Amino acid sequence: MTATVQDNIRKLSQTDNAYVCLKRMIISGEIDPSDQIDANKLVDVLGSGRTPVREALLRLQTEGIIRVVPKRGVQVVMLSADDITEIYQVISAVEIEAVRLLTMTAPSVGQLGKLTAATDRMIKVAQGDKRDQWIVADEDFHRALLELNPNQRLRDVGLIDRDLAQRAHFFALRLLRTEQLLKSARQHKKLIKLITTGDTAAVASHQLQRDRGHKYLSTCCANTG
Repeated sequence: MTATVQDNIRKLSQTDNAYVCLKRMIISGEIDPSDQIDANKLVDVLGSGRTPVREALLRLQTEGIIRVVPKRGVQVVMLSADDITEIYQVISAVEIEAVRLLTMTAPSVGQLGKLTAATDRMIKVAQGDKRDQWIVADEDFHRALLELNPNQRLRDVGLIDRDLAQRAHFFALRLLRTEQLLKSARQHKKLIKLITTGDTAAVASHQLQRDRGHKYLSTCCANTG
């Protein structure tokens, strides 16, 4: 392997690390939407080079998460209630199609292992009222569902839009009561069973759950808008 190839691999790794760290800081709220982000300071914060940081920022901008403003720095893109509604509709459509396609193949329980593991964690942490851990487990479930979508184009669209919606999701889900957390987890577990048995009712079941989620998220956005 030549030195040039090694350098490119190293730079790619640094770019990926910078991208993942920045996205996590934005989604978790560590970087507030009102903050003016200095790209030069990010180099020190992330312990990375200027080129990886710049490439990570460009990638986040392409995904619509940030906006790079010349001579003014970087800004987190603020999402309006209408933006969140549209994004949620896209995610729902992609997830429901994923459920339909998966149900047609009637995958084994083992093939849906990530979904089962996520729901088991959701139930366990909900019983202990560990809300932030429940939110992470719920996110893992939905991401795993999208990743299982046999249609790669839909999968990629769904994952990008989940990234955009995470800030709103994290805020709204923290307001759920413990019994709501448990109910949601059990509905997720029911969905897994319907998929593995090839039951077409899985599509309607998930549609209903997404509709309830959309209504709840819309209410939260209206109350905080």
